[in-house]
Amino acid sequence: MLQKIKKISFSSFLAVLLFLAAGLTAFAAPVTAGNGNLTIDSMGNTKQSFENRTINAYNLFTITSVNGENIVYEVNPEFKTALIAVTNIETAGKTDAEINAALVDWLEGAMPSNSQEIKEFAQNLKSEIGVAEPTVTVTGMAGATNVEFSGLDWGYYLIVDADDISANSRMAASFPILHSFHLNNETVYVKSDLPAIDKTVNGKRGTSAQIGDTVNYTITGKVPNTTGFGDYTYKIFDTFSEGLSFNNDLKVSVGGIDVTATTVVTTPDAPHTFTVAVPMVNGTGAAIYTIGEEVIITYTATVNENAAIGESGNNNDAKLVYSNDPGDESLTEIYEIPELPKVYSFGLNVNKIDQDGNPLDGAVFTLSGNSSQAPYYASWSGNSGTNGSFTFYGLKSLENYTLTETGNPTGYKPLTAPITFNLEAQYDTVGALVTVEAKNVSGGYTIDVTPADKGILEMTVVNISGSKLPNTGGSGTIMYLLIGGVLIGSAVVLLVVSRIKKRKV
Repeated sequence: MLQKIKKISFSSFLAVLLFLAAGLTAFAAPVTAGNGNLTIDSMGNTKQSFENRTINAYNLFTITSVNGENIVYEVNPEFKTALIAVTNIETAGKTDAEINAALVDWLEGAMPSNSQEIKEFAQNLKSEIGVAEPTVTVTGMAGATNVEFSGLDWGYYLIVDADDISANSRMAASFPILHSFHLNNETVYVKSDLPAIDKTVNGKRGTSAQIGDTVNYTITGKVPNTTGFGDYTYKIFDTFSEGLSFNNDLKVSVGGIDVTATTVVTTPDAPHTFTVAVPMVNGTGAAIYTIGEEVIITYTATVNENAAIGESGNNNDAKLVYSNDPGDESLTEIYEIPELPKVYSFGLNVNKIDQDGNPLDGAVFTLSGNSSQAPYYASWSGNSGTNGSFTFYGLKSLENYTLTETGNPTGYKPLTAPITFNLEAQYDTVGALVTVEAKNVSGGYTIDVTPADKGILEMTVVNISGSKLPNTGGSGTIMYLLIGGVLIGSAVVLLVVSRIKKRKV
């Protein structure tokens, strides 16, 4: 019996030891309040500027101890009135200790979890605090893309941007922020890359097309950081120039997935050709897409008969309107593409002259290309007027052309062979036309750029007058016959007289 009791007691002792060991693991001693470094940084490829930018931090609740996820908060008396105003807790008949406890309970249990509600709470709290002195302030140095609060006491902070950043295009409004700081070193990432878009035509900054051609446009952007926004505006306004016609074939993708069906497209939307609104957050304020995913919008346009000819080119404007302040979603910024891609159409002036340099009217020429995209515009006919000149419109680079004289001026020889050539254009890095050249011009002709417009070329074609041949009838012929008859008669008389003289001898 005693042996049995000893065994039971030993087993119980082991169980107690195991329990105590488990307790030592599960219930480690809490860490008392401390301090550390809190960095406010921006994420993304393009850092936003913190240069000369002041960030204020308000310690709403101090932290007295931390035990894993269990944090003990105490109300900071400096901001107690503001907290009571925004939390709407009942204070009537309560002691300071009870009010403090109610505020801590609200923080731990009633604090909103929805990003939209958190944003509204933070904004309201910022308004209630007003001009009260912040707990700590930091200002970014020259060239800074982040700021650091050094030796910051642990606590639950409201962090706000002290400056009006609306005038600084390299800053993005990401504040106010609510953050519980209880680590030695921590970084809070805020909205960074300012939304921007880019645009190409046929994959380039500049291209050329003849009337009737179809050109392909691509607008690219990135999914923005929508943290703190309950709603987010991401809208692109696109406006065609008069020489371009929209083909109503717009497609939108985000992260490689077609989202055209969930994108709001309005066309036409005067004075714009169309607008595209891409939803970025859902009804609860949660982000629909991952930050940084590529937004791609594609569509085509046809170059029409109203196309601008020459170096001015045909623009297709696009602007991005986006939200930039979580505290006020009605505030938006506009991003405009610095250099718009252009579609150029070129012209060819033909001057018709004679061998003495005088203008000739009445010549008819046809210009044809090898393009099969626009058969209606594949050839143009021109007739030289009284000044001997005419112009072909809507030519493009990398096209082979044939100029054929189908009607020559009266009294002048037609060209013995068509004139062939091809065009080659060069553009700078932003798509502006540098030059367009005619190459491989046949027949010894030259085609040069006009001084007035480097998108218009000019050539001179000479017609030679025909030689005058003798007539084959009329009074001239009769005269020749009479003279010939007289000469023949005289010869006969001379021959007869000569023979008579010989006989007499």
